Amino acid sequence: MQNIGATERRKMRVLSDEIRDPQAQRMMLKLATDYDKLADRAEDRAKHDAKLTPSPMPKAKGTAV
Repeated sequence: MQNIGATERRKMRVLSDEIRDPQAQRMMLKLATDYDKLADRAEDRAKHDAKLTPSPMPKAKGTAV
């Protein structure tokens, strides 16, 4: 996984250990997990986009250039 927000995700998980409210703790961990998923998607998209090469537009037949 790329380091997109890796520090923030680690901080969220560390801080969640200090939260005494179970619901708030679950919310914090869910945010960190969702951020992981978002980072994974961004990385996958970047890899996919890097593979794409622009295709040249075919010239229409019978047109003068």
